[in-house]
Amino acid sequence: MIWTRARPVRPLTLNHLHIQGPIKYADAQGIHDKLVRKFLDCKKEAKQTPDPVLLTFQMQPVYTLGRRQGKEEALLETPNHRETKSETPDEPIDVSTADIAHTLRGGETTFHGPGQVVAYPILDLLQFRKINDDGSDSPLTPKCYISLLESSIISALAQYQIFTTRTENTGVWTMDGESKIAAVGVNIRRNITSHGICLNVNNNLSWFDHIVPCGLDEKKVTNVHEQGPPVKYEEVVHDYAYSLASYLDVNYKRVEKEA
Repeated sequence: MIWTRARPVRPLTLNHLHIQGPIKYADAQGIHDKLVRKFLDCKKEAKQTPDPVLLTFQMQPVYTLGRRQGKEEALLETPNHRETKSETPDEPIDVSTADIAHTLRGGETTFHGPGQVVAYPILDLLQFRKINDDGSDSPLTPKCYISLLESSIISALAQYQIFTTRTENTGVWTMDGESKIAAVGVNIRRNITSHGICLNVNNNLSWFDHIVPCGLDEKKVTNVHEQGPPVKYEEVVHDYAYSLASYLDVNYKRVEKEA
């Protein structure tokens, strides 16, 4: 497997802002948009952009749509019933309690809810260079950035003896390529990244029965709880953040509020 890494053009710190407890999509998006706007304003004023920010949280139940989708494409009339390896069945759900929201990210419909790590890295791609196999560097393109996000997830999961891979489909998958454990969907404007990844930890997977996750009809969805030993949600949050900082080759700092 090819690992994608980057290095900054100047010393940088990844400022990690973690929001406790499930929050509404609109509230999370408000924080996210405010941070992105700060970066874009620097671009507009020809100022140096801030150090990168990682925003992590878990959402109250919401189905999110990619930027090219309409709400009529969101939910299936008849839910699919997935097979599960778990000995403990998921709690029954009421799909009508979930919100439906449009986003600016790429990709198609997915679900966010409690027990899932949502991580939005906000950074300036021009502040980084991709590290090539021979040690030289080159521009960190959007495609390389997505590959770096996938690499950082794969590395974090390996700490729990959960071994995953990439496929021709975006995201992180079990080694057989049949079940997705993490989705990736980003938006990039003026080289400023927004949105990011969602990693299933101990979430109720029944919510995914009501959609075709990311538009892949024949594929399944899984989580850390199904694939490996029990891991605390907060531990996964920290381990992923630290892994991302490592792949960006930047310092790491946990912050308590928006800068």
